Amino acid sequence: MKNSIIIIVLLMIGSVAFAVPTETIFYRNKTYKIKDIVGLQWFMQEVDGGISHSWSQANNACSDGWRLPSKKEWESLNSAFKKDRKLLEEFRTSGNSNIWWSSTPVSSFKAHLCRIAVEISCTDTDKGDGYSIRCIRDIPKAAPPQTEYHRQTVSPSTARKPHGRAEDSHTQQPVSESVASPVPPPPAPVVAPAPPLPPAPVPAPQPVPAPVIAPAPPPQPVPVPQPVPAPVIAPAPPPQPVAPPAPVTPAQAPPPAPIKVEIPQPPQQQPDTTQSPSARFGSTWRNKPAH
Repeated sequence: MKNSIIIIVLLMIGSVAFAVPTETIFYRNKTYKIKDIVGLQWFMQEVDGGISHSWSQANNACSDGWRLPSKKEWESLNSAFKKDRKLLEEFRTSGNSNIWWSSTPVSSFKAHLCRIAVEISCTDTDKGDGYSIRCIRDIPKAAPPQTEYHRQTVSPSTARKPHGRAEDSHTQQPVSESVASPVPPPPAPVVAPAPPLPPAPVPAPQPVPAPVIAPAPPPQPVPVPQPVPAPVIAPAPPPQPVAPPAPVTPAQAPPPAPIKVEIPQPPQQQPDTTQSPSARFGSTWRNKPAH
């Protein structure tokens, strides 16, 4: 039991030791929360209400001594988050986003962006993509205290006299010494924590009128379906007799035209009436037997 109490007390002391005070600043007509973490002052909220910027726009969005964190500066937060998990949760939930640009380029077209879940992790993406930003700056160093001195005038009666010598009223002149006494430095300015925001007024609940339920309309009579008459099918006409096809007779070829062959006739000789039959027919005629 005693050991448990000791452990609880040590945890409470550790949480108080690692607690990081939260401050507020007025930047660009708006109030932002800032915190000193790992030697830097960090915005706990997104600049410009969390609107998206390209990488080139993000590098010019922080001004007046503020700048865009580098990849190494983003990753340095993990050492503080391991010691204080409440700081991790506050850093993650105090803004509107959990992905932010870093100022570290990767190439001509890509740059690193960093996100938070259980820790800060960074990856590369296109420079034309749009993401939110948070600004940082080095913690302003307090001006060294100026030591103020005041002069103290010593009267002749209280002035120190040389040892072993009598005071000569004619030669001894009043001595005026200036004794410098340091003034303690002024106390360091105490930054008052931001006053808590007043709670938003909660509007009084308005009575909700009871819904008016209109009476249901009376049921409409269901029409009785009418019988559908059967379709009247006309009798088919009797089949018409089909005439038999006419016989196909081959076309009669015309008789061939007669071929006329002309036989040349020998020229007929005219009988010579001046000669006798014997002379005309010769011996043949003479020797022709009689029938």
